[in-house]
This record gives sequence, C-alpha cells and structure tokens, in this order.
Amino acid sequence: SSPQPYQLFLDDARLKNFITSFKDKKFLEFFFKRVKPNTTGRYEADFPYVSPCGREMNYVRCDDLPIVFTHLFDRNGQVIQHVAEYGKTPLDSNGTDSSFKSEANSVPETEICSERLSYGGAGNMLTVPFQPSKLCMLPGSGRVYHAGLEKLGGVGLVKSSLAIELSRFFLYEPGADENSPPSKFVWRGRTWGLDSSVLQSLNMRV
Repeated sequence: SSPQPYQLFLDDARLKNFITSFKDKKFLEFFFKRVKPNTTGRYEADFPYVSPCGREMNYVRCDDLPIVFTHLFDRNGQVIQHVAEYGKTPLDSNGTDSSFKSEANSVPETEICSERLSYGGAGNMLTVPFQPSKLCMLPGSGRVYHAGLEKLGGVGLVKSSLAIELSRFFLYEPGADENSPPSKFVWRGRTWGLDSSVLQSLNMRV
C-alpha cells in the first residue's frame, strides 16, 4: 500500500488518482491508526512503514511523510472551508500584519487553539490539535509541516492547498531573504512564535 500526495492506493495500481484511491473513512481510520515504522526486517528500504491488519502486513511507502494533513476543523467538528477568512488577520504582500487590531487580543486562547487538523482522508475521525507554534515552512521546497504523531517522527506534511491558505499568515524577520524560514504565525488576532521542534524532527529524518 502506498500513500501518494494525500491518498492511499494499492502499490501495483496502474493509475493512481481519486477514482482508484481508498475512500472508505472507517477503513482509512483503521489503516492509518496502525501505521508505524517498518522494523520487520523485510522490504525496509522500499517500504519504510507498515500497517498491520491481523495476520496480514501492509507495507507502506510515500512521497514524503505517511501523515498528510488535509483539512482544518473548527471546535464544532466542521471543516473550515475558507481558512484565509477564518484566520481573520491576513498578511499583506510584504509579509506584515497590516490588519491587526488591538481588540483581536480579546479572543480567548481556548478559542484560538480549538481547531484540529485531520489526516489520512478520514475526516474528523483522525485528527491532532492545531498548534500555530508547531508549523514550519521549508524555504527550499515551500512545503509546510506541522507537529504530528510521535510514533511516526513527530511531524506531518500539510496538503498543498491547505498549506497555501495557511502560508499567508506567516511572518518573516525584517531583512529576511528568500532562503529564510518564517519566524512567526498570526492566527485569529494573536502572533505566535514558531519554535524549532518540527524543523528538528525533519532534520532527524535526513
């Protein structure tokens, strides 16, 4: 079995698209809850992960990481359709917080951090808490990552379409060049410093 971008396919499927991908959410929940590093001694170079299913062992490979965050859910368990609007404080083209208002600070932290990121194509059946400080963008690739499951290295990839919406909330240090990662993230009226834990987890994979 092989996740590609953010979908799951049989490895020998000739065409890998939405039609040929696994879509049953209960199956995807079952499958991704069991994904772990391949320490079986078999096919480890080609399939670095496995997902046990009873006596059967599913061998897994992926383009980047096995956990891909596809949607952001609000505190009521509903998909946030327009992340850019929901974030409330979009950045201008210079990467500065041009629309920040002092009254935005009255939004309680529990409200700011109540969202959850879903993964595995299972909707809100598989989620982790959304933590703005645990986001990371790699300047070289433009890919965005977020803290993930510890058993899988503690980091997951953010789907490109969601990453694009989230990326407008990044802030850069004054004078930063194109090779510098963002240092802050503005979310719902609060500016969060980005820590280095996700980047460290990515570097440990190299």
